[in-house]
Amino acid sequence: MMKAQNFFSRFCNRLGQLLLSAFSPSGTNGCSGSAFSPEELSRGVVVIDVRTSSEYSEGHVEGALLMPYNHITSLIPAQVPDKCTPIAVYCHLGGRAAMARRSLRKAGYERVENLLTPLRTARKLNKELVN
Repeated sequence: MMKAQNFFSRFCNRLGQLLLSAFSPSGTNGCSGSAFSPEELSRGVVVIDVRTSSEYSEGHVEGALLMPYNHITSLIPAQVPDKCTPIAVYCHLGGRAAMARRSLRKAGYERVENLLTPLRTARKLNKELVN
């Protein structure tokens, strides 16, 4: 019974978020949408690797900025001052990227997607993995 209530609660919360986003033409900062459009993907998205510097040096997505997840809110304003800029974050499996995404959203960055892993990010953004 408890699992069903948890599922229903999560379902209702997500449905509410989807409905709000569907009827809001832009975010609170005037940003358009949250998912990356094909035009943005071709023009470029700011890619942020939220892993450690040693993980980054072992290999990362071409052009990715290194901002460890636990320091991202102090590092992001200097690199990405426009809070409507589309940002893709990734880590090894997606957990740290999820935390970084949450931190960025709390800091007012509305266009942030967790692309989970370096390989998935490279494929989605048509980039190479480099050392």
